[in-house]
Amino acid sequence: MTGNPVAVGAVHQNSGPGWTVYACPEDAARFLDRAGLWAALMDHALRCGPCRGTTDGPGCAVARVLFDAHRGAAGTGR
Repeated sequence: MTGNPVAVGAVHQNSGPGWTVYACPEDAARFLDRAGLWAALMDHALRCGPCRGTTDGPGCAVARVLFDAHRGAAGTGR
């Protein structure tokens, strides 16, 4: 359980509504590639007050986790 879910995928069905799959920020890197992590970071930054108020990098712990995962994905070729 997390208070800061990150969308990592979607389930589509032939009949009935689909749904979004979420993960905690720490596990998002297991499901997203580098571009997906960047998109998750930007989506978070638009909704997070401390992140909107800074130009010096991640403004909160969730942004730091996503930022570090994005940087780490660069070396893995993902």
